[in-house]
Amino acid sequence: MAFAGVVAVGYSPGVLDAWPGFLLIVAAAFVGAVGLVAIKRVREPEPLELQAWPAWGSLPLLLLLSLMLEDDQIASLQAADVTGWSALLYSAVLASLVAHTGYFALIRRYPVSSVAPIRTYLKTV
Repeated sequence: MAFAGVVAVGYSPGVLDAWPGFLLIVAAAFVGAVGLVAIKRVREPEPLELQAWPAWGSLPLLLLLSLMLEDDQIASLQAADVTGWSALLYSAVLASLVAHTGYFALIRRYPVSSVAPIRTYLKTV
């Protein structure tokens, strides 16, 4: 029902021209939904650990991709000003660590159907 509502509100004829991208978005939404249900069923790790494992697990792959696809990373780090470092700190600590840990705690405590819309609304902010 919710998906039909999104299609009705957000449909644009241009979507049909970019159908591979649209399919990726649908697949990502499906994987996210399956992930929420899986997180709800997991009882052993604490919410902070649920955030830490994917972060550390993705580090080698993202580092490798960065080295392969980007140029002058060291120069960019050296040239970063206070605004750049503040944005990195905000993204790493507040947006990722604090927000996702709280979100995983909410998923454990409340039904997924009550918590999932919060993520949808916050993604647009």
